[in-house]
Amino acid sequence: MLQCIPQYSDIKQGNYLNEYDIEKIRIGMTKLEISSNIGTPTLEGFLNPKIWYYIFYYRSGNKMVEHQILTLKFDAHDVLVTINRR
Repeated sequence: MLQCIPQYSDIKQGNYLNEYDIEKIRIGMTKLEISSNIGTPTLEGFLNPKIWYYIFYYRSGNKMVEHQILTLKFDAHDVLVTINRR
């Protein structure tokens, strides 16, 4: 009997940010300043547009190699108030 073995590819998806990129971000920066420095977010909050997500993952075969989520929260004046990194 012929067995079917799944084939996996390497997949890199999203916005990869290295330490240098992340260190550019400071509380008090505006959305424009941040997007000028590290690019536009992968996703803006659907229910709350004051939240930006920079998401990246790298899968090699069926194994997750790297996963990164950077969440930025802004106030009513589009000024950064919170940085959360996972």
